[in-house]
Amino acid sequence: MVTWQRNGEDLHEDVELGETVPNDDGTFQTRSHLSVKPEEWKSQKYTCIVQHKRLKQDIVLSVKEENIKRNSDIKNGSSPPMGIIIGCVVGALILILAVIGGVVMWRKRSSGESH
Repeated sequence: MVTWQRNGEDLHEDVELGETVPNDDGTFQTRSHLSVKPEEWKSQKYTCIVQHKRLKQDIVLSVKEENIKRNSDIKNGSSPPMGIIIGCVVGALILILAVIGGVVMWRKRSSGESH
């Protein structure tokens, strides 16, 4: 589950959740998109939280201004800042590693219990 918070309070409006889809390696992926007005961004603290039953603790990522993709970036055809690319790659890797670790632990437990 991917959720968003503003100043520690859960957000439900302006959140777009993508479907969860499987990868070829047994892991899965999902996406979530939060739309924020520019005047709200600088005065608020936004956090993305990733939860999975196989994680020992939630993944909590503070969203920073340099990682924001703006509509003007898309309309002007400019490429996203390197911070966005690095942030997305790091976030995806953390999620993938957590899921792989959970699957490996589940398989070990399952095979250990069946003997």
